Amino acid sequence: MTRQALSDGTFELFILDELDRAIARHLITEAELLSSLDARSERVEVILTGTAMPQNLLEQADQVTHYRNFKGCAGESKLGATPPA
Repeated sequence: MTRQALSDGTFELFILDELDRAIARHLITEAELLSSLDARSERVEVILTGTAMPQNLLEQADQVTHYRNFKGCAGESKLGATPPA
């Protein structure tokens, strides 16, 4: 369904959160993702998130933003929880 919605412009915005982890866990391949992005409608904006995005996906991106956490979940929180490794 997602691939079809990307290509036919059903939605104007897709946010694919932590996609690098989905690739690492073999839930989707880089080739499948690149194919879907290449086939998307010109009306569709796609936001991919993840800290270890493969280089070839970064090269396909229209925009790349590097987020740096200065304070907060980079270490132990006030509640004692730690972020996943």
